[in-house]
Amino acid sequence: AENRGNLASHLAARGDYRTAAAEFDQVISVLEASVGDHPALATALSNSCHALQALGRVDEALGRARRALAIFEQRLGKSHPVTARALTQVAGMLAAAERPAAAVLLYRDALASQEASLGHAHPNVATTLNNLGFALLDTKDNAGAIDCFTRGLAIIEKAHGKDHPRVAYSLVGLAKAHVALAEPQRALPLAQRALAVFEKHRATPEELAEARTVLAQAQRQSKRRR
Repeated sequence: AENRGNLASHLAARGDYRTAAAEFDQVISVLEASVGDHPALATALSNSCHALQALGRVDEALGRARRALAIFEQRLGKSHPVTARALTQVAGMLAAAERPAAAVLLYRDALASQEASLGHAHPNVATTLNNLGFALLDTKDNAGAIDCFTRGLAIIEKAHGKDHPRVAYSLVGLAKAHVALAEPQRALPLAQRALAVFEKHRATPEELAEARTVLAQAQRQSKRRR
């Protein structure tokens, strides 16, 4: 099962999602029969979700992610880092499915677990803070989002430096929150810095577009205020 699981992950990484999903189905069947609700089964369930999402089988992927989370909680405990990672996976799927309020609840649970097990300054905590921040933006809780992005930014800067690519995600989030609050004077320097970091590190077209979009929004707001 382990070898087939590695093969399935490799196929998914190559973009052969249909074959990967079929391989994961075989792995999951074997593990269900041999070990039952074991962390190994939860790992296979979790790993299969990306391929299912890519194939448009979103509800099935969410069901598997939820099942994996339940197994991890039962076998490893709610405070285990692996359980926290499973929480963030489910939360991310809910956010992608435009269910940000539900995502916020799970991201908060994951954050509490990570802070307890990893400490408040761990880079994984920063990632969850950023994800929580974007979910809060989608619920119009801009003040809460600013708090998350600010905390996440401080952790990343301390761990990796001020020009690390991950810094840009916090900066984009902060810029979006200030645009939502009609505060272009605060949003502009954040968006400009995010774009500079992305350009320096040859970010993806999607990342560059997101930074340029929020920069343009801040610039338009600024002009209207003159």
